[in-house]
Amino acid sequence: MNEFFNRIRFQLNQYLSHLTKQQKAVLAIVVAAALALLIVLLVWTNSRPYDPLYSDLSQKDAAIIVEKLKERQVDYKLENGGRTITVPPERVYELRLEFARDGLPEAGPVGYEIFDNQELGVTEFRQQVAYKRALEGELARTIASIEQVEKASVFIVIPKERLFERDQKRPTSSVQLKLKKRSMPRRMTIEAIAHLVASSIEGLEPENVTITDTRGRILSETRDPNDFLAQSSTRLEFKRKIETDLSQKALEVLEKRVGPGNATVQVTAHLDWSQVEKTIHEVDPDRSVPVSEEIIEESTPVSGEGGNAGTSESSNTITNYENSKTIQRIVEAPGTIRQLSIAVMVNNSEVTTTNPDGKQMVSYEPRSPQEIRQLERLVKSSVGFSNQRNDQFSIVNMEFNVPRENEDFVSPDSPWGDYYDILEKVFILLAIVASRFFFSAPSFFKSNIATNNYKPNCGKSRGVPNNPALWEKAVKEVSINLVAVNQMMRMK
Repeated sequence: MNEFFNRIRFQLNQYLSHLTKQQKAVLAIVVAAALALLIVLLVWTNSRPYDPLYSDLSQKDAAIIVEKLKERQVDYKLENGGRTITVPPERVYELRLEFARDGLPEAGPVGYEIFDNQELGVTEFRQQVAYKRALEGELARTIASIEQVEKASVFIVIPKERLFERDQKRPTSSVQLKLKKRSMPRRMTIEAIAHLVASSIEGLEPENVTITDTRGRILSETRDPNDFLAQSSTRLEFKRKIETDLSQKALEVLEKRVGPGNATVQVTAHLDWSQVEKTIHEVDPDRSVPVSEEIIEESTPVSGEGGNAGTSESSNTITNYENSKTIQRIVEAPGTIRQLSIAVMVNNSEVTTTNPDGKQMVSYEPRSPQEIRQLERLVKSSVGFSNQRNDQFSIVNMEFNVPRENEDFVSPDSPWGDYYDILEKVFILLAIVASRFFFSAPSFFKSNIATNNYKPNCGKSRGVPNNPALWEKAVKEVSINLVAVNQMMRMK
């Protein structure tokens, strides 16, 4: 056994003595990197994984949970400044159930369970405060259940009731959100939170709800709906929505005929924001209807011949007529379309021809006037074009300046070209270093280890001579092979 180790040590010393300083440095770096990697792998494989038991805990809850873990002799780790507690994965759910039975963690928004243990003799002020805390806690729990929200805090200000209504102030509320991954929620989500809080509190309006996040950004729009800036923002969004919808309708119709990407449509809508209220009285002179009728009947006693008395009766009828009339009360809502301006650009038609050599050639030719007129009628019908509004329409046929599919794009700003060029340079550099190292180092280590004829004083060992011509030829062959491989990858 000692003879074997002596032979190994002798061959290793002989091998290192024939290496240059650069080769020894490279060998030392490789050995050190291998040892470091081996140590990291051993530590990683032997380390025990831990899963979070609770995160974002208060100091009070963290201290209580750590004490209970010590009593149960459970291994744990503290992370994130002591706010996160991790335990072995197989104990996570079991410990959560046990701590939930003990009412841990305690910190968090308090809901209506605050009234479960109501004491006798509580004053009205304490009841109001408890009710406000419970309402804030229930709202915070509900908001925290939203997908993008990690944690929420709600604060409500309910003013005291005044004797006169003109002196009564409106309630207000503020909401602070801790968002997941610091993302920006959509405007629809913010409006939903504002309406949720406003609907839960009597007399609270959504514009009186202020929503912020933990980074100090105001997420809600608390402006008065009657404010000019608020109206301008709403009107601009409404105008863009109308223009986008009309453009999309016209584009869908065009692409059915000219193909995707061969047409573009832009619609500009001029809206009338004036609110008009009209009252129309229409009178028909040819048609009259009775409005009132009065009938007068009279009875007068009359003496006749022979002493016979009698009565004389008479009647008079008065009828009042009026011409029929119609009263209409019309209220025109703001935001009606006053005028449309439509601009359409259509690409030339693609024509494929075959030349005498059998190759197919693709060319683009202008479309016929008849086809342009047909496309114009389609677009006008789809957007609701009206001559009475003096709508403007323009359609142009020209060739689009779009890149071809077979064009090769290389970023001019990058000195490295594309990724294949980078790989080529890296492989060539590695091939040069490896060739220099292996062709200049003797190979007696391998040959002498394999043989049994070991003699300590055997003189010079056999090896591959340090031939510059042979080294240069090997490097050229490796470079040529790498370039060929790179070209094959480009073809794929």
